[in-house]
Amino acid sequence: MMRRSLLALLLLLPLGATTDCGIESVVPVGEPDTAERDGRLLGAWSCTHDDDPEHGPVRIYAFGEREYYVRVGRPDEEEHFRAFAAELHGRRFLNLQGLRFEPSRGYIILGYDIDASGGLTAGIVEVGTGEAKPRTREALAVLVAKALADGTLFDADDRYACERSG
Repeated sequence: MMRRSLLALLLLLPLGATTDCGIESVVPVGEPDTAERDGRLLGAWSCTHDDDPEHGPVRIYAFGEREYYVRVGRPDEEEHFRAFAAELHGRRFLNLQGLRFEPSRGYIILGYDIDASGGLTAGIVEVGTGEAKPRTREALAVLVAKALADGTLFDADDRYACERSG
């Protein structure tokens, strides 16, 4: 499995570098038209990963009534994303699409939790490669349910910890 910091991974998404790693989903969890915005995500975050303890800046803004505009990285290397939140099997997910010159058609799906103190933890959902990737929302829901039951939704070592900043 390819390991990268959340910042590096999200910076590579629009370039198509994630498609071979099994983390770019063909379909999102949920639908942006029915999404309910999770206001707890809004604002500035500083995120770290065990493999990369350097803090990476992430800013999440409200966009319309249901979606987010997400900026990742420092100003000289910043990337931009469209995103929406959805719930599936009692878990919250953030569906991210890269916004470069041509928007990405795939999604990186982050499972996330916000604890009582306001800290955010997230993990990238691995959806498989090639023909193993779910092609429908129903198939993705089955994959997520199985991974939740098995405790393999995302690798325990591939968790990102974020705290509020500025």
